[in-house]
Amino acid sequence: MQIFCIDFSRLPDCCDSYESYIARIRDGLKEDLRQAYPQYVLDLERPVWDLLSDVFSATGERFVFILDEWDAIFHMSFVTEKAIIPGRWCVP
Repeated sequence: MQIFCIDFSRLPDCCDSYESYIARIRDGLKEDLRQAYPQYVLDLERPVWDLLSDVFSATGERFVFILDEWDAIFHMSFVTEKAIIPGRWCVP
């Protein structure tokens, strides 16, 4: 079993948008996968969920995600209804 810890209160340098915030989380997960499974060649340009699926298919190993400070994003100034996912999702 592989455990991944994500601290949602940690921001990248000069984070001023939802996109850069999510990119940091996504890129961090990809790097964690690369380090945890060095025996596999992972195409880090692919979506993280595809990489997780590939690793699971190859190893059968399960993943546990610890989501720390999961509500931190709701207190960040750059998060607005339109910033979350423009055109696809809005807070009612």
